[in-house]
Amino acid sequence: MSRCRVVAPDVVRLPLSDGDFLDVKKTLNAGEYRKMIYDQYKDAPPGEKITLELRKVEMVKLLAYIVGWSFVGFDGQPLPYRPDEPDDIRAATIDSLDQDTYRELNQAVDAHEARDAAAREAQKKTRTTEPSLSVTS
Repeated sequence: MSRCRVVAPDVVRLPLSDGDFLDVKKTLNAGEYRKMIYDQYKDAPPGEKITLELRKVEMVKLLAYIVGWSFVGFDGQPLPYRPDEPDDIRAATIDSLDQDTYRELNQAVDAHEARDAAAREAQKKTRTTEPSLSVTS
């Protein structure tokens, strides 16, 4: 019997320092994963070699995973972050945070991504597979 190969749009809440939290996608779907990978590279004219743009790597991962948080602004009101906004607006909001928070976000998302990958690997090992059929003439 087939298994469902569609990624559920589940959200996980990650605890941060000072009682704050970060809401992230549990697992990226194929399109979100591809976008995250492709967005890390510099645009290159056709025929030229593409190169990884290191300054984009961390931000692209944050943009791929983060769906919300508990942060507040200067006025004590929630600091808006909407995953449906354009990447540049969300990146500007993340860039407005202090450096320690930026590092904490990256550490939290990296650890979450590692846990998710380990869970998916463990799940693969428990799946039963049918032996492949060979076609002979």
